[in-house]
Amino acid sequence: MASWIAGIIHGQGAFVSQEEADRRAVICAGCEFNTNIGGSCGACVDRVARALRIIGGRKSQYDDKLEACAICSCALRVAVHIPLEAQQAGLSNELKEEFRRVGYCWKNEGL
Repeated sequence: MASWIAGIIHGQGAFVSQEEADRRAVICAGCEFNTNIGGSCGACVDRVARALRIIGGRKSQYDDKLEACAICSCALRVAVHIPLEAQQAGLSNELKEEFRRVGYCWKNEGL
């Protein structure tokens, strides 16, 4: 969350384009790690979800198929809209390695 806010302050976009969010969402919708894990990333999800609603009501066309990522616990309806750099900044080395093993995942891009 801190990395995301810092990026916004330094002029980076708060959200990815709608096309990018939809590209990510379709990947997550069909992913074996898209699951209802009961809680997801409670530390940031409420604040970011509110921001998504306030700033343009952001949604993807796959929101009804998105739950949480079983690898990083992020709420996927939120994560697909957030710049990748901000999300990767919060990953441990172990989580980065797990994402590298999932060859089709957009969260491993650039790791």
